[in-house]
Amino acid sequence: YDPIQHVIGIAHGGWRGTARGIVLATVETMGERFGSLAQDIYAGIGPAIGPCCYEISQDVQDIFTGQKTLLEQPVRKDYSDRVRESAVFSTQQLSGKTSLRIDLQATNQNQLLMTGIQPKHVEIMDICTGCNTDLFFSHRKEQGKTGRFAVIMALQG
Repeated sequence: YDPIQHVIGIAHGGWRGTARGIVLATVETMGERFGSLAQDIYAGIGPAIGPCCYEISQDVQDIFTGQKTLLEQPVRKDYSDRVRESAVFSTQQLSGKTSLRIDLQATNQNQLLMTGIQPKHVEIMDICTGCNTDLFFSHRKEQGKTGRFAVIMALQG
């Protein structure tokens, strides 16, 4: 939300969108279309599957690090360094194997900060959708079970 230009934007940051720099593109577009300055924008990161529940493949990590590319809508070249630098990975030991994880909320937060949004202007709902399937659908955690919900944003006057 940009209170100076009185505009809002919304984006979905799943792993593919995050790997493509959707946060970077959203802030950039707000600047181009509405004259928003990053330092004026307030951003919120909603519930997402957390690294506690989100195992990824080496291929996904390789896309974030630039070792591989998405075939459809590849990462813009001018975003690739920031996407790589923003990514937050971890590992967990599970039953004799190492499980690679990504923290989408932290990665998207890093991308927001890279645009020039002030840290105090970023709020994160620290809720893992995988740990809270009583409140949210989690395709990964529930092995394909899915549902939809609407997100509506509006500004008054």
